[in-house]
Amino acid sequence: MIRVKQLLFSLLLPLGTGAVSYLLAGGEKVRELYAVFPKPPFSLPGWAFPVVWTALYLLMGLSYYLFRTSVSFEEPMRRMYLMQLLLNFLWLPVFFRMQQFGAALVIVCVLALSVLTLILMVRRASRVSAWLLAPYLAFLLYAGYLNYGVMALSAGIFSAKTPILLIPETEIERMGVFMDDQELLSYIYQNADMGVGGVLQVLEKAEGESFRTALQ
Repeated sequence: MIRVKQLLFSLLLPLGTGAVSYLLAGGEKVRELYAVFPKPPFSLPGWAFPVVWTALYLLMGLSYYLFRTSVSFEEPMRRMYLMQLLLNFLWLPVFFRMQQFGAALVIVCVLALSVLTLILMVRRASRVSAWLLAPYLAFLLYAGYLNYGVMALSAGIFSAKTPILLIPETEIERMGVFMDDQELLSYIYQNADMGVGGVLQVLEKAEGESFRTALQ
């Protein structure tokens, strides 16, 4: 017999966690930042990640429901599940908002180990539940590869530099700069060592002009 309320809770918990993490990471800016970060080969397009993560969160929630309602359920399974969910929550803001790629890599590695441990634990309660977590573990390994690739390709670029998100949108809008957002993000990313003041000086120069012309 399906316990509807418990099933809904199990599904909404990871989905809600992912949504809040996404908002804390910058919301819509996450896709813009991903577009300008240097990426290793075999990187997915930005639009694919919301689709993949939604599917993985649903599988995660269904897995939780199955092992939580199993007669072989043990409390350590729930604690391990919540621990990996917390690590999952932390990764996105650390990677995108804080742009601490090294710390994010540590988080995703510990997260992958936590999910592997969870799979080994819950298979005693439900083999189906364990298999439902397998795509999640596989994608975490891929996410670790992307994280490492971005970190390696960005070496020396972000050290002691201002994160892109610290430049307020209102400051840019106030100056009435007419430019393409993607081009602006790319330029700030490549010249982040200028700091906020240096970038804003360029934007002052760009007022009323095209962005390309202002940089000449």
